[in-house]
Amino acid sequence: MSDGGHKVLLPRRADVDLRFLDVTMLAADMGSPDIPILFDWYPAKVKGWPVWPVSLDALEDEACAPLPADTPDLSEVVVLVRRGTCTFVEKQAFLKERNATHIIVYNNERPLVQPGVQESDPNMAMIPAEDGKAVIDVLKAGGNVTFDFDVRPDLHTTSIANPNRPRLASTFTSVGPANDLSLKSDISAPGGDILSTYLGDGYAILSGTSMATPYIAGVAALGEARRLATVQLALGLEHLRSGGTMIVLLHKAEAWDTLCLVRLFTRFASIKLFKPTSGHAKRSSFYMVASRVQSQKPEALAAISNWKKTWNTATFAPDEKYWKEIRHGEEPVSDVLEDFGPELINLGRKVWDVQAKALAKASFIHQEENQ
Repeated sequence: MSDGGHKVLLPRRADVDLRFLDVTMLAADMGSPDIPILFDWYPAKVKGWPVWPVSLDALEDEACAPLPADTPDLSEVVVLVRRGTCTFVEKQAFLKERNATHIIVYNNERPLVQPGVQESDPNMAMIPAEDGKAVIDVLKAGGNVTFDFDVRPDLHTTSIANPNRPRLASTFTSVGPANDLSLKSDISAPGGDILSTYLGDGYAILSGTSMATPYIAGVAALGEARRLATVQLALGLEHLRSGGTMIVLLHKAEAWDTLCLVRLFTRFASIKLFKPTSGHAKRSSFYMVASRVQSQKPEALAAISNWKKTWNTATFAPDEKYWKEIRHGEEPVSDVLEDFGPELINLGRKVWDVQAKALAKASFIHQEENQ
């Protein structure tokens, strides 16, 4: 903003939609796979409820007017209605007149969305057009379809392709020039329909600054962690006498950066991976023990030089240059896995075994099994 020639920096962020949407799962007993939905209901009383279709003919205007007088009570059925003509709010209102409590909208030719309703009574969710058609076909053939919503939806998620605006600014975000015509936004991050941890012991799919900010914070933390790690590695290896031993604390042996670092050390040292059976056994941390380190080998000297360069870029260069540089010259994943994959499995087997056994005994695992 400006005032009499004085300018105040007004950073603005933009939320970006993902390529894939996270959705929860419900079970439909009709001999077909689970159907993805865009809303969750839990805890729920729906267990084995029959489906009640507004029509078997896929009309364009289902539930866009008061339902016929002979419509049964809909309080203990799952209503199936086709999208189209009127708003979700109108469909919800007309179905509520018949005591509907759970509504599933099956899509038409338009992109899949979360039904835009303000009221949660009755509950409303959406499924893809092909899944709605599958239900209708079973009913037309004389079959029965029942629904169960008795599982924790936040523990049963999958992903579907985002048909709306993948990788573009979310429709609710701030875009465009400011009052002084400066280009905005300054920062963009995924913020639309993000699956994330939520208050309590569960997860939620939400949108907005609350979802985008942790992503940016995580990226910044990763950059800072790499900056500090590279200078520690460079100083440690540079001052290590030939034949000495380095012990490095790492996380997730299967992670790409960790894999590449372990692979690099195997070129000038003897490597073992060690994870204590107590303390942080459940966590992903472990130790890389590099013994008989040949710190003067060309591969070791090149590593020291690259780490120093990375630290310098991370400290003084713009973020864009930093992230571009750390990926410059990386080998294709397939080549790295073909070359080092079997050795990584042998090295990491004991680490993963310790963590797996510790996780199997963890209290939160048993809590989820009982949900």
